[in-house]
Amino acid sequence: MRRDAQAQMSTTSSTREDSEVEDLFSDSLQSLYGYAPLTCSSAGSIFQYHLQEDHLRWQSVTRQGLLRLTKGEATSETDAIITLVTPMTESKNWSLHASSIWTSSLFLADHLRDLQIDQHIQAVKESGHANLRILELGTGAGLPSILIARCFDGVEVIASDYPDAKLIATLQSNVDTNVVATKCCVVPYAWGNDTSVFKRQTADPEETQDEHLMDVIIAADTLWDPEFHPTLLRTLQMLLRRSTDARVHLVAAIHTGRYTLQALIDSIDDYGLELEAALERHTSGDGEREWNADRAEQERRQWLIWMKIKWKRVP
Repeated sequence: MRRDAQAQMSTTSSTREDSEVEDLFSDSLQSLYGYAPLTCSSAGSIFQYHLQEDHLRWQSVTRQGLLRLTKGEATSETDAIITLVTPMTESKNWSLHASSIWTSSLFLADHLRDLQIDQHIQAVKESGHANLRILELGTGAGLPSILIARCFDGVEVIASDYPDAKLIATLQSNVDTNVVATKCCVVPYAWGNDTSVFKRQTADPEETQDEHLMDVIIAADTLWDPEFHPTLLRTLQMLLRRSTDARVHLVAAIHTGRYTLQALIDSIDDYGLELEAALERHTSGDGEREWNADRAEQERRQWLIWMKIKWKRVP
């Protein structure tokens, strides 16, 4: 796998200049015309994410963290960067739209604080579980999953996406390259299928039957096709731990379509789940407002929706 990762890095290095030109062009459009790009990379290209101040602080106190801070600064540049290869998929799976790093994934990474992972870790400890289990569905290149694994101890992160061989190989390579495999595992999974693939590898067969369940589930830009909404909601229903603390966070760009997004919101109740909050948030991070399905669409590239979902009732 390591040789495969090196080969991928070699083949994609030639695209770096093209990516930099595209980034400059996109930045110019955004500055001059308020144009907001929907994706941050293309298939096979290298993407680098620079950790923010919160990320660096969290990472500095993890027991196995690579980063050590001196006067608030990283000891090396690479400690503060996550490097990803953007996946390619088999041609038959192009419709997955997995060959990009989408704006919603970047926004989720930038606003990791809103997942309240510290509080969740504490709640899990108080309930007697070893680690907080976090599942990302539709992981793609793996940015949020890898970032969470870099920043926190006491977590078991599962980076999951459709079982496409190229996609999963790149995702695994990204996990390995960023040295988080001890806290982040890759699981190929098609929504709605057998959830036993998510059981803890160290689970005792005599223990309770909830070893496949998750405390937190996240997904970014996975709502664009309403035909998949029932399968997604059924998957959440099967995998979310029956706890008052368990949460789902769905982040999606408004370009998905307001009525498409509202259709999912209208269906949540049918699965025993409840929409706790739905906020529209500006991609710049500077503004938020209540969700409104009837709002005019002129600015839809500049806004995302962040949904927070919980169980309606817990036995």
